[in-house]
Amino acid sequence: AGIYNAHYKIPGKVNLRADHSPQRFVISQRLLETKLSHYTVPKMQTQAYLTGQVVHNGADALLPGPMAIFRDGNYVGRSHLDLARPGETVKISFGPDDKIKVIYRLVGGERLEEGLLEKAQRLERRFQTQVSNHHDRPFDILVLDQLPVGQDERIKVELLPDSTPPSETDALGRPGVVAWSNSYLPNETRTIDFGYAVSFPGDMSLPGF
Repeated sequence: AGIYNAHYKIPGKVNLRADHSPQRFVISQRLLETKLSHYTVPKMQTQAYLTGQVVHNGADALLPGPMAIFRDGNYVGRSHLDLARPGETVKISFGPDDKIKVIYRLVGGERLEEGLLEKAQRLERRFQTQVSNHHDRPFDILVLDQLPVGQDERIKVELLPDSTPPSETDALGRPGVVAWSNSYLPNETRTIDFGYAVSFPGDMSLPGF
């Protein structure tokens, strides 16, 4: 590898067909330490997805192209590898993990009217997420949910005080996204309580509420 170019040498000897058809040969094999974790967005789907992060420690770049994904030696699907320069982190998704159980349910919701002269409406929603790690090793699990984001300054949104304190708000650089990140021991179950209130003038209607 030079400043601008890299040359790849095929190890051993190979036979080339003379029909101009595409051919593939192994350039190199490298074992990289992978940091595994999970994430789940139970509001959308009650599944946890296994992801891995590896730091490319080679002297040359990993070229972009199709990538086959294997988990425990079993083929699970295909993805695309972006160009990875030396020292960069590569993120890989290994698909859903059935040993992480996620339960998500609505546990409460009410509509209130506030004010004596100028009526205001207040809507409350409460949800509960239960996450269980059925692996025989600990895993970091990220749980994501979302607060409504008002596009009108008369609409006020607040996180209810009895909610489980999130690890991060406006997570992933997205307004309203809340995240709970915890390390789960083998066979450990955690419950996350999440609730919010939306207040707005009485003469206003909000679609979806």
